[in-house]
Amino acid sequence: TKEHIDKALDDPSWSVRSAAIRHPNTTKENIDKALNDHDWSVRSAAIKNPNATKENIDKALRDRDEDVRHSAIRNPNATKEHLDKALNDPSWYVREAAKERSK
Repeated sequence: TKEHIDKALDDPSWSVRSAAIRHPNTTKENIDKALNDHDWSVRSAAIKNPNATKENIDKALRDRDEDVRHSAIRNPNATKEHLDKALNDPSWYVREAAKERSK
């Protein structure tokens, strides 16, 4: 349930938090919580979730870590507006992913 995933997202182990956010029952709220995690790999796993919403992707595209932003733009739920924003990202890695998705 959302509550179980939420509890796992409080675990001290990054691997537990990362596994929890990959669960198919993950909600927008779970993803929001994981996008605030101190570990970039948990944030990156969160935005790869197919349940990520437009708002989740917006938030991930503002992340300080380029791997999180790269994962956000590769999410199938990313919109044209997300792609446009990513094309102006300071990281070539993120810009290239946006170009690839724009094709």
